[in-house]
Amino acid sequence: MRGLVLRARIAAGFAVVIAVALAIDVWLRLCLLVYRDEPRRVAAFGRGMRAWGDVLFGCARWAVGLDVSIEGSVPASGRYLVVANHQSSLDIPFLITTLRALELKFVAMESLRRGKPVISMMIRHGGLVCVGKTNVGEDLAALTRFAADLERFGGSPVIFPAGGLERNHGARRFYFAGIEVLRRGSKLPILPVAISGLAKAPSIGGLALLEGAKVTMRIAPPLSYDEVGRDPRAVYEALERTIYGRA
Repeated sequence: MRGLVLRARIAAGFAVVIAVALAIDVWLRLCLLVYRDEPRRVAAFGRGMRAWGDVLFGCARWAVGLDVSIEGSVPASGRYLVVANHQSSLDIPFLITTLRALELKFVAMESLRRGKPVISMMIRHGGLVCVGKTNVGEDLAALTRFAADLERFGGSPVIFPAGGLERNHGARRFYFAGIEVLRRGSKLPILPVAISGLAKAPSIGGLALLEGAKVTMRIAPPLSYDEVGRDPRAVYEALERTIYGRA
């Protein structure tokens, strides 16, 4: 009986998410027609992304009874370079809804630019950037342009230094270069974020595996631009321990 109830709740949650995603998709397409000014269009897409994040994470939390907690101080305003680990697809809406005041703009994988309802459109037109191109040089050039565009668009860039989703229960490699390019280009302080509790379900399809899971977001104190600049490698090594040490 318990399994039947869980499946019913997940199905109901997915139905809500699909309905809202369709509505957001239509709204985003209208925004493309209405907002010819790029910064205004990006701002409108940001509102759509926050709505999508709120609904997706809210439905997932309700469906499987996630026990969610936040440790540290959630910034009420401002702009940061958010550096976070990446256990699951649910990390994205969790970050969006928790750090909504920061107007997040993600570094996404190139493979997501096409074929993903709502997500692909947000990536192409919402002031986000893709990596995972044909070579590292192209990726770093894209990140450089992205950092420069933030001056016009505002918001806080988010990068996953593992280079994507962490597989095999946390196995990952920590890439310094992308963070440093964004830090130098944006001149923003770094906000370290560690998420734990979602590794059992790397994709939304495994949501049932998270029934009753304790999910925590730990937000460490920001690191100022000047502080990082004095010894970036040492700071990034400490940042790696902060993000992955307890995740």
